[in-house]
Amino acid sequence: MFDAKYKIETSEEYQNTYGGIGPKEEDINTMHLCRDAIVYKNKKTGAYDNCVFGAFVLFSFKDELQYKNHNFYKSIEEVNIGGIPFLPKATGLMEEFLDKLINESSYSIFERSLDSLGRENYIKNEYFKDRTVLVGSLRNKEQLKINLKGKFYHTKCSNVNLAEHNIKFVALAQSKRQFAADAGITYYGKVVDIKVVKRNMITDIPSESEEDYYVFKIEEWKKLDRKIEVKGYQVVRVMYTTEYLLNNAAIVTELCIKSKEEYRVWEELKRISSLTETEIVKNINRDSSIEGFSVEGMRIFISDGEIHLECKGSTYDFSVAEFSRRPREVMGRIFNIGRGVLN
Repeated sequence: MFDAKYKIETSEEYQNTYGGIGPKEEDINTMHLCRDAIVYKNKKTGAYDNCVFGAFVLFSFKDELQYKNHNFYKSIEEVNIGGIPFLPKATGLMEEFLDKLINESSYSIFERSLDSLGRENYIKNEYFKDRTVLVGSLRNKEQLKINLKGKFYHTKCSNVNLAEHNIKFVALAQSKRQFAADAGITYYGKVVDIKVVKRNMITDIPSESEEDYYVFKIEEWKKLDRKIEVKGYQVVRVMYTTEYLLNNAAIVTELCIKSKEEYRVWEELKRISSLTETEIVKNINRDSSIEGFSVEGMRIFISDGEIHLECKGSTYDFSVAEFSRRPREVMGRIFNIGRGVLN
């Protein structure tokens, strides 16, 4: 929410309190009230929730460099309420602000709101922990047809640890080699039964082997809203992932993400640069995890509560806690380092 105000405060007391000339205090207070007054009725809970993430006074002042040190400019980053100079020849801070809004992910916008619309649906740590989806590779196109028609998927018992993973869904991974342009993950289904049988008992796909196999009976094969593409790496045998990642991943390697922090960093990086890639050791299997991300000559990885940046022989560290509070600021510093703009 933006509201144009034409009065500015120049008193010495005001400048000592807030760090210079700026918008009037009562105008800022009004923006607080306006933001908090706009609500919607949550159909699930019946409660009234806030749905405006920020409110900003646009005021007549031309010295943008001086205003950067003002408390009401710094408060934009902290609580999404503040003031921005806006004149025909003083639009730099507004342009910078809008540019950040456009180029940051929806998650960052959400996180900067103190009490956001849809908070109950926001990404949670558990979305990356319960790996109840088995992603299984296919030998060829014939197997895909048979699995889809027979509503089942089979794999060696040695490939799956049911003691550690409560498999609720199976997704089918189609390789580049066998499926060419159709490679990726399109089909998935809910598991309704799991049986252990000898391989030679699976008569739909004949074999003389007597090795033990799991047969996952599928309620119904469905198509994902969008195909998960193969890019660089593909599934070898099987892997485990989560329902959230299955329904939100764009490329197969995203299914290996193990934490909310990894996911958030990945989302911010690819939002800023389409050249962002995930790093995984060799092909994807059941133990695969994200080793890091590469983008524009930089390598980025997370460990011990830190985001580590390797760039041109130097290493830089940013705390995950700081990134959680100010994702766009941290990402800006990372890309400035990559582009040789140190600040």
